[in-house]
Amino acid sequence: MVLVMLILIRATMKVLNEIYKLQSLEDSFRSSVRPLILLCQMFGVAPLPVSFSQTEKVDGFRWRICGRIHQFWCAGIIIAIVTSFYFQHVKFNTIIQYSQIKVLLHIGQYACIIGTCSACVIGSQIQSSSYNKYFQNIIKIDLKLTKWGSRINFVNLKKFIRRCIVLCFSFEVVMVSVFAMSFLGEDNSIVRNIALYIIPHIMVLLTVIKYTSLLYAIQERYQNVNVLLKKVSFDLLFKKEYRQKHTPTTENKICQRINGMRLVFLDISKFSADVNGSFGVLVIFILVSTFLILSTEFFAFYEYIEQSAPDFYVPVLSLLWIIFYGGRIIFVLRMNHAVNIEKCKLGCILYEINFYGFGLENSVESCLNTFSMQLLHEDRCEKACGMVELNLPLLKTIFGAITTYLVILIQFHSSNN
Repeated sequence: MVLVMLILIRATMKVLNEIYKLQSLEDSFRSSVRPLILLCQMFGVAPLPVSFSQTEKVDGFRWRICGRIHQFWCAGIIIAIVTSFYFQHVKFNTIIQYSQIKVLLHIGQYACIIGTCSACVIGSQIQSSSYNKYFQNIIKIDLKLTKWGSRINFVNLKKFIRRCIVLCFSFEVVMVSVFAMSFLGEDNSIVRNIALYIIPHIMVLLTVIKYTSLLYAIQERYQNVNVLLKKVSFDLLFKKEYRQKHTPTTENKICQRINGMRLVFLDISKFSADVNGSFGVLVIFILVSTFLILSTEFFAFYEYIEQSAPDFYVPVLSLLWIIFYGGRIIFVLRMNHAVNIEKCKLGCILYEINFYGFGLENSVESCLNTFSMQLLHEDRCEKACGMVELNLPLLKTIFGAITTYLVILIQFHSSNN
């Protein structure tokens, strides 16, 4: 009877410990991402309400009313941006009298801005259920990692999100200051340019921060898998119980850990593909807008050099646009590259385990072969909408295309003059 009671108490303590782990992970992750979600909801690039877990009740009448009001708020932001675009276009046609080629470039620039903002808003509303799905996937992966001895810490993710938000709003403060000085003597120009440039930039940047935060979380999970497998390699090299004699117990421990890490790696890989699939349209819009707007701004620099009495604020604004759009695409590709690097490290670690564990039984070799075959079937890097490989070499293609397009624009400009 006493033995049965001890078994029941042990089982109960184990269940309570699992519940405590789950609740602790959920609370930590929720506190890390909540400020970002609130900012995204304020600028219309996250739905209202957002459910972080299955236990949260967000289906009541009050939440539905709040959701409808928030949708009207998002529509109002898009209407304000489109209206500002219209008045800016009228200004170009009637007041400034830009050349036809420059008007077309600016129309393309504003179309990219409106298209990207619309993709952010509409995508966030359509994929409102994805937030809960991403939350559950990360928690499920973390529970599996903690089972194998990994220590999950959301402090780094929280710091990453804070740094990105501070950098985003610092840049926009600089932009507002430059606009205020540039259009000091013009009526309504500051308001119009804030609605046309600043608000869309904040919307897109917040969406990019959401995307890169998920990539950062994926990168950390790959790092945890690599650390746990590296520990297996370390044990095979230095621990006596592994080096001197490979007993069935040690063989079983190695097999269990390798198979556990293989399943966790598969979950992370699926989650990564899901995230890039959800944000694929946004990445395509960012690539197109980067190409078009950087070409426009480099062309504006060329015209500034040709002018006899140049305006001081023209190169400053062009430089800020180049930093913004160039830095944005570099940031996205850099985060994807970091994920790819962590994924590629796994092959070397499996080779080390196989090398240091020379003489292991067939069961361990079978586990290693299964894991290696799984790696062979993984994509070399993630793709946006199944078309564009998201890695740093893509930058060479983008800037090569911008250079070619800029030469064509300069030739047309010279022939018109």
